[in-house]
Formats: sequence, structure tokens, C-alpha cells
Amino acid sequence: MEAMIIDAKDITAVVDNDLCHSCGACANVCHPEVILFKETAAGHVFPEINYEGCTACELCSSVCPGIKFGKTMMKVMEQTEDPFEGNVLKTRVGKSRDKEILENAQSGGVASAIILSALENSLIDTAIVAVMTNEDSIHGDVILAYNREDVLYSQQSKYIPIPLLTALALVKKNRERFALIGLSCHIHGLHNVLDTKPSLKKQFVFSIGLVCDRVMVNAGMDYLIYKSGAEKKDVTGFYFRDKKPHGYPGHVHVQTIEKSYILPPQERMSIKDYFTPARCRICFDKMNIGADITVGDPHGIEDVDRLEGESLVISRTQKGEEVLQSTNSVQLRLEDYKSALIGQAIEGKKENWRGYIEKWRELDKPVPTYYEYVSKFTSIKSNKKYTTNLSQALFLRSYKQRQELISTYCKQVKIYKLKMKYLLPITYIMRAIIKIKKELSK
Repeated sequence: MEAMIIDAKDITAVVDNDLCHSCGACANVCHPEVILFKETAAGHVFPEINYEGCTACELCSSVCPGIKFGKTMMKVMEQTEDPFEGNVLKTRVGKSRDKEILENAQSGGVASAIILSALENSLIDTAIVAVMTNEDSIHGDVILAYNREDVLYSQQSKYIPIPLLTALALVKKNRERFALIGLSCHIHGLHNVLDTKPSLKKQFVFSIGLVCDRVMVNAGMDYLIYKSGAEKKDVTGFYFRDKKPHGYPGHVHVQTIEKSYILPPQERMSIKDYFTPARCRICFDKMNIGADITVGDPHGIEDVDRLEGESLVISRTQKGEEVLQSTNSVQLRLEDYKSALIGQAIEGKKENWRGYIEKWRELDKPVPTYYEYVSKFTSIKSNKKYTTNLSQALFLRSYKQRQELISTYCKQVKIYKLKMKYLLPITYIMRAIIKIKKELSK
């Protein structure tokens, strides 16, 4: 079956076909206030066009990384042996030398330390970063970081959709040299925009890409707040992974003026499949191959500090390597990239990406233009989870009320937990029996 490629005249067609990453690239290239991002009942953050101001120029769809890559990202893919792994100059593991940044970090605080060093040494004027804000109600947002206070405010990952690239218009207007910390989709969109804006490209200094398995729609955060026992209207701070209560890798932390509510990591992990947006299921780039520097958790690396936390740090470009060499704000040691890839389960990512995108095609959904190229590095394997999880993700858009969705998913998560409690031990026992039988038959 031939892959169907979308011919999107504007970003509405991208949203309607469930290909939107919520990265914000489209709003940046359009006239102010013509494209605004709005949250759905389930907590997707999608762009909406004010057609009274639309000139049908098609710029919004031309920079959309949800449907295609520009020349820069295609070059990045084609110059590497495997687009799931990316180009690598050096692989390191380490942490910030700044104790405050390290204590406030999700893992080793390396990304924040690099940005702060770049600001203090005038390598950049500002950095585009994601934050959790409690203005009106707790939610994800984007700011331009100019100082230490801003960098501290932006620490820790936000596993929710944030249109980070909407801030590009402001740095362009201010003519500021900038860096950006973002997920894979943000980096893809950044390159697409820079391909079309030479003047903005001159202002861009470097990017830090975060290893990304997927995000959750905002209803996932509301579910965790509900499970904590806090009222959302009272929440002053929300942390998906806070290592302060019980150390690395961190617990869910819901903060109100009067009390802190702590949930174990298993609570967050148990809901990921229920609240994952459909577009995340067909994204191949877990390792953020388009960034100058990739930062993530050091899964698979031996002798990692599991108390304070450390970060995996990958320089992918000469620019990224120069940034790392120029800072003394982090302590790093060399490691093996292959070990990091094993720890990040990249072979499983390949298998899952191909499984999900083939099910996507069976639903007559259009695929990104780079589908054929990336498919060359994978093989097709069948698993009923691809149908189940993809249907689940697509069904999220049908909800009209947030509370209805949360109530429904409370029941589903309860069933999931019971299955894990009773079926997982049985699975391990059956695997052991099969292994013993194989050994005895030799």
C-alpha cells in the first residue's frame, strides 16, 4: 500500500489529520494573532487560524515538522548511519558543578548549567525555555530566560505539549542571539523555521535537545493532581519528577500553599499509555538527532550517581562540542554511546515506531514525507498494543469535558494496576519455565 502524504494548504489540515506536534513553528511565521494555540478538553494544545486575517500564503504548513522536514533536518538524517541514533561526536555523563542547579534539577542539571554559563559569558543574550506557571491555573508555558532566576524557574521536564517556538517571533523582533532547549519536535520545527528565515538563523547560536519518549496531554497532569488529593485551583507548583522528596529519578510533586502532595513514579508511568497524544506515537526521534547537544537520563550507563542524579550528554555537532568545551560549569566524563542507546531501548523504539505508523496507515491516515526514508531502517512486526494504544490516543479528541475523561481513565488505570499486580509475576514465572525447558532440552 502506497503511503499517503498530506497536501496541507494550512495548519488546520495538519490538526485535522492528527499530525500536529504543538511545537509552535506555524504561529511564528504568520502575522501576529492570526494563529493562536488553544487547549482542547483532553488537553491537546492545537493552533487555530483566524481566517479573517489569513492570506492563504501557506507558510504555516510549509514549516510544520509534523508533516515534513526542511533541507536542514533532511541533511541531518541523511548524514548519519541511522536516523534513530543520529550523528555523535562525543558521549559523556555528568552533572552541574552548581549545587543549587543540581539540587533543583530533574537529573544532573547539565542543560540548565550550560544555558546559564552561556548567558553569563555573553555567548547568548537569551534562551527559549519551557516553564510551569501558576498564573490563573497551573500550566506549561514558554519564556525567554535572561538570568539565573529565569534558568532556575525553567528547570525539570514538562511532559505536556508546549508550543515553544512561538517565542521565536520575539527574539527575532529583539534581534537577540539565542539558544533553545526543546524536545525533538521543537528542534525539527526550529530548523524548518530557520531554513526560511536567514536573518533569524544569524541570531541562533545553539540548541539543547532533550531525549523524548513522548509527552502527555494536559489531562494527564490533571489526573495526577486529582489522584494526589489536591484541588487544581489551589496548586502553586507541579513537578512530574522531583528528586528532592526521595532522590533520583524523582516523584510526582504537587505543591499548594499549605501542603505538598507526593506520588510515586509508578503513578506517572501507569498513565502514560492513556494520555499519550496520537502524534507522539508516530515520532521516530527519541534521541533528538537535530540538536547540537542532546541531554537525557543516563539509562544503561554504569556507575551513575543515583542519589544526586546525573545526565547523559551527547555532542552532535562541532558547534555543540565547542559549547561544551567552553564551559566549566559542568563536570563530565566520557562514556560509550552504544551503551546509552541500549539503555534508551532504541531497538525497541524502532520496532514500536514502525508498528504504530503501519497501523496509522491502515487507518488511512497520511504520514510525514520522511516516512519512506526512516522506514528503511526498521522492519515490520505485529503487536496488538499498536492498535490498542493508537486507538486510545485518537479517541482522546472525542472528549468534550475534562472531568469526564479523568473519571473514565481512573477506572482504566485501576484495572491496569490490578493486571500489573497479578499478571506480571505470572509472566515472569512463565518466562522462567520456558527458559528451564530450553535448557533441559539441550
